[in-house]
Amino acid sequence: MWSQRGMAASLASLPRWRQSTQSDRLISISGLHYSAACEIFYPVVSSASVYLCADHEMKFADHLAGLLERERTTIWSSTATALRMLVEGGNLPTRDLHALRRVEVFGERMQIAALRAAMAAVPHAEFHNLY
Repeated sequence: MWSQRGMAASLASLPRWRQSTQSDRLISISGLHYSAACEIFYPVVSSASVYLCADHEMKFADHLAGLLERERTTIWSSTATALRMLVEGGNLPTRDLHALRRVEVFGERMQIAALRAAMAAVPHAEFHNLY
């Protein structure tokens, strides 16, 4: 169980280490049962925007990549597997992802080949391993 105090401390630290502003836009793909779902409260501490994905929007990497483009996402935070699936099936080189400035990976080890492919697909973004 994650205490309210622990969650509050974690959320309060996000804007500082993400160097975020009120113009940041995130997409949340985490289920509410997962600790990463605390991102739904991110606007409270940072004034950023969070787009909450419906289950059907996360089923296909190409659709999810379209959301990143359409929503002008600036911060992508996901498990390594979700990022790998996005890179493999999202057709990222054809997308306008100029707004994406930060990519965060957490929850599991990232395969080097998948990381290199992600960095090649979005070369202007900063990549951070939160694992």
